[in-house]
Amino acid sequence: MRFVVYSLLLLVFLLYLGIRFVRVLIKMRKPVVFPVTAEDWEAIRMQPKKPIGRLVVSDQKTAVWIHSVFILIFTALVLYELFTTKYNTLFLFVFIPSLLNLPKLWNLFAVQEDGVLAGQRFVPWDRMQSYTFIPIDIHHRFYGYSPELNEGYELMIQTKWSEVSCLVTTETVKEKLAQLLDE
Repeated sequence: MRFVVYSLLLLVFLLYLGIRFVRVLIKMRKPVVFPVTAEDWEAIRMQPKKPIGRLVVSDQKTAVWIHSVFILIFTALVLYELFTTKYNTLFLFVFIPSLLNLPKLWNLFAVQEDGVLAGQRFVPWDRMQSYTFIPIDIHHRFYGYSPELNEGYELMIQTKWSEVSCLVTTETVKEKLAQLLDE
C-alpha cells in the first residue's frame, strides 16, 4: 500500500513540474519589456559563459525537448510501476535530483508586464519581496569565467520561498533592470 502512496506522490510532483513547464511555454509567447536591444541580450546571462537565448521555442529547443521527454518518460515509469504488481517505486526517487536540475537547461531571462521569467520559473510582481545586485568580486563563485563577467553583478530576486538569479555584465543594463524592478 505504501508503494501506491509513493507513486501518487511522484505523480503529484510530476503534475506540478508539468504545470510549471506549460506555464513557461505560455509566458514565452507574451511581449517582453526587457531585454529589447542587442546590448541588453548580450549583457544578461543565466550561465556564466553564455548570453541568454531569445524568448522563442526555437532558441530554447534543447531545454524544451529534454524537459518534456524526461517528464514523459518519468511519468510513464511511475504509471507502469503503479499499475503493475512489482511495486518497486522507491528506485524512482533516484531520478528526483535530475528533475530538480532540469531548470538549469533553460537559458532565458525576461522582464514582462506581469513579472519576471528566469530559467524555468515565472515570478509575478506581487510575489517578489526584494532584489539585490551582488558585485562579482574575487570571492564570488562566478569570478574568473570571463573578463566582462568579473566586473559584473549577480541579480538576486527574493520571493517568499526561494530566489531567482541572473548575471548582469554591464553597468547600464544593471541600471535599466533596477529601474524596471523598482516600478
